[in-house]
Amino acid sequence: MKAIQFDYPGGSIEGLAWGEPGQPTVIAVHGWLDNAASFAALADQLPGIYLIAIDLPGHGLSAWLPGGYPIWAPAEAIAWVAEQFPQPVHWLGHSMGAAALVLAAGAFPERFASTVLLDGIGPVTQTNEQAVDTFRRHVETSVRAGFTGYLNPEQAIAARIKATPFVGAEVIAPVILRNLEPRNQRWFWRTDPALRRPSAFRLTEPMVEEFLRAMTLPTLVVRAHEGIVPEAVFCRRLGLMPMAERLDVEGHHHLHLEPEKSALLAKSLLAFWERAG
Repeated sequence: MKAIQFDYPGGSIEGLAWGEPGQPTVIAVHGWLDNAASFAALADQLPGIYLIAIDLPGHGLSAWLPGGYPIWAPAEAIAWVAEQFPQPVHWLGHSMGAAALVLAAGAFPERFASTVLLDGIGPVTQTNEQAVDTFRRHVETSVRAGFTGYLNPEQAIAARIKATPFVGAEVIAPVILRNLEPRNQRWFWRTDPALRRPSAFRLTEPMVEEFLRAMTLPTLVVRAHEGIVPEAVFCRRLGLMPMAERLDVEGHHHLHLEPEKSALLAKSLLAFWERAG
């Protein structure tokens, strides 16, 4: 594993890489409040693959964005990174990363060799009638202030497990440690506090449907049995994608963090990338 960096307007996009350049390249993008380290277990199961996992803006070691984090912000970053490669490469997105990947690949399918959407199939949407309340919540929710930090990283890990009890300490620890920094003998989150603020606006379902229809590239959509995407939403959106395959897997929303489940997932991913070319 080694560090990797992409220059990006307004700051850098940091990441981690496994494998060797010259091998088939896959770029992985994480979910909300995670970072590149969330793909470490999966990377160990992908021999012959040059896996680059990036920290999306505001996460991990990457730069913060002054304009906030609507779902099109990470999508812009994904599209920009994709353009840095001379040829289209494969992409893998988890959760929020999958949602942003739908927007980027729908708008620029020529920049992507294929996409894998891991327990995510496009952004959360709103109806026109929900717009006023959505904006009101955004305005009324201030960025968290007064946080005094943790005494040690173990406290931060315990706080994360309390929020997501289905994820064990040993598998989430690398993600938490990458999101922490020491200051004044305490530990604070590196992630931009603005990430926790509700969106001012969301896309509508018809808008997202147009992006799904525009994904004219090989796509594998993975649904975890204990995941977060309702079956009805999953099926309806999957039916709009012209070149999509479905894969159902056992496990929870963060199954790729666990060595045993990531090993099973990796076999399907390798077979898909071989078919996609």
